[in-house]
Amino acid sequence: AALLDRKAFESNTTAVKSTRARTEIALKEMGFQVCPSQANFFFCIPPMEAEAFTLAVREEGFLIRYFSTPGIDQYVRISIGSDAEMDEFLEVTKRILEA
Repeated sequence: AALLDRKAFESNTTAVKSTRARTEIALKEMGFQVCPSQANFFFCIPPMEAEAFTLAVREEGFLIRYFSTPGIDQYVRISIGSDAEMDEFLEVTKRILEA
């Protein structure tokens, strides 16, 4: 049903793209290496150890994905949420990196 509502689909797609673009800029400004994305998530390397970053954001109430597989074990997957969710995530991330 969601795919049949073209207007809602296009509105949501536009919102995700906008949020993704501004979040990518903010993450890069904090030192993240962000892989190009056309999806609703980022695959990136945080400026600290990936597993430690994952645990720190989890303690603040955010779930991101850490990959322990050799070769990608320095990466995390961060899903795009609403503007408010991403603003809060970015604030938490900034605090963690400044600690």
